[in-house]
Amino acid sequence: LGYYTCGGVLKDERNKLVSRHGYYHTDTKLAEFKYNVVGTNEDTRMVGDTLTYNTDTKVAGIVGPTEIYYQDHADPDSVLTVIYSSLGWYDTQSDQAELLDHSLIVHDKHNFISSDTLFYDNKKGYGKMFNHMEMNDTTNKMILQGNYGFYQEDGEIMLATDSARIIDYSREDSTFAHADTLYSFAVNDTNKVALAYHNCRVFSKEYQAVCDSIVFNTVDSITHLLQIPILWQDSMQVTGDTIRIYPKNDEIDHIHVKGNAIIVQQEDTIHFDQISGKDIIGFVYEGLAM
Repeated sequence: LGYYTCGGVLKDERNKLVSRHGYYHTDTKLAEFKYNVVGTNEDTRMVGDTLTYNTDTKVAGIVGPTEIYYQDHADPDSVLTVIYSSLGWYDTQSDQAELLDHSLIVHDKHNFISSDTLFYDNKKGYGKMFNHMEMNDTTNKMILQGNYGFYQEDGEIMLATDSARIIDYSREDSTFAHADTLYSFAVNDTNKVALAYHNCRVFSKEYQAVCDSIVFNTVDSITHLLQIPILWQDSMQVTGDTIRIYPKNDEIDHIHVKGNAIIVQQEDTIHFDQISGKDIIGFVYEGLAM
């Protein structure tokens, strides 16, 4: 056993680790570092309070609050991805990490990903999340939640299943949508598309709806309710083949019901107003459909 207690360095062909206290077991090739730990290589920088490292496998064990910074090779002075974790491991050769205890990944300063268990491959640019997963796109103000998730940096692809929910907080009143599967991807820097598949439920202050599928586009903020959609607003019920919701100034401007359109509104306990047609366009005035 070799050790130091007043500052030291362990260095091999791949990594350099600096700490105040250090211990190295020659039989197991396992090193332990404590207090002001900093590990660096050509791709990453690790900062923490406690860390282990195997000089044979090049795997670092995360056993305390730790931050891992991945450099942007296009700009060596900037950081592309940061991992915050208190438990897990990081393979410094394959650039793969398995993180536990609700760890957090921040990519490109605006995509926040957290989960009870998280697998991340930096070289391939993707992550898998298990249990209490949340992916927050702060640029488009969209959150995906569920018990299983997948994220791919190329194209900003996000997938959520198992109690999946999407929250759009781009407006003053957030809109919540539940579905079996939620999927989103970036068309470009300013346009992101969100898709919801099967058993969809939508809840907002302005309306509620059910349908089979939903398509939402951030460039125009139009919500498309597909396959037997039903929409409720106050005492009004709207049905049709497709329902499109058009916003304006953070509120619903009008609703376009396309194909087999029917609007039913209850006047009192026994009277109902009904409108039907191939297409119906209903405008909203001061929160009420007209």
